[in-house]
Amino acid sequence: MQKLSSELVKRILSAGLTQSELANLLQISRIQDSSGHVRGLSYKYTCEILKKCNQTFYNAKEGLEKKGFIQTFKDNRLDIDVHVLNNNFYNKDFSKGYIDLQMKIFDDEDFYKLSANEMALALDLLRMRYNDDTASQGKSTKEFIKKYMAAFQVTERSIRRYLQNLRNYFYINCHNHKYFFKLKDKWKKDKSVGRSFEEDKYRKHIAEAACKRARVINQTESVIKDLEGLVKQYTRTAREACKDISALVMDAVAESITRTNELIPKPKWDYTVSVPYVHTILRESLNLR
Repeated sequence: MQKLSSELVKRILSAGLTQSELANLLQISRIQDSSGHVRGLSYKYTCEILKKCNQTFYNAKEGLEKKGFIQTFKDNRLDIDVHVLNNNFYNKDFSKGYIDLQMKIFDDEDFYKLSANEMALALDLLRMRYNDDTASQGKSTKEFIKKYMAAFQVTERSIRRYLQNLRNYFYINCHNHKYFFKLKDKWKKDKSVGRSFEEDKYRKHIAEAACKRARVINQTESVIKDLEGLVKQYTRTAREACKDISALVMDAVAESITRTNELIPKPKWDYTVSVPYVHTILRESLNLR
């Protein structure tokens, strides 16, 4: 569920997040489920995308927790589970607005080199552009500057500098003492990419995280695709049973390895996963015989 709620964007404005904290929050939110949960998050995921060291990730994680943007849970020594707060779309209620994180602006390396305030301002411009009925009418320049001076605790000169740096992403015009903003076409969401792409990204993360947690040695493209298929096939069934499909699949992969090696000393375990066996265990967990 690659979405960032308008409520969360509004909180970001005055939260004083660092550049690394905001960048990590955006990337984490791109692999969350509809409830804002991310299972099996490794520091390598955001570090590889943002080209940062692992300590930067841990510092950002700690900062986001302290500032009330995420909760983390350590259920496995290899990774963590994360809950992005105030970003729940489980009931498919989008009436309060959101930003689509599938827009190409969030794939641009240079976007994550902007300052924290510049990124936060970009998010709010996107929030208003896609969720505010008055966006097309423009924003009073005076009120606009005043609003963000207060939010970021900076001078008018700083706000104008932020706007200048955002011109790579937005058309920014001033007419009759009003600002008008429009995201440039090259940074918009690819219209050929539908909801399936968003769901595929989530399912792939779950499949890869499940293999990593279980130390699977045959993590081939074929195995990952087959596990993604199980996530897709049983998502609705799990939801109807009030269960988390990501947790079920991860547990099923781990359990398949354990059962296969039941009579073997652990140092000699074979960590080759059998997807059909995982399928059987998954059905057991859903009481499907």
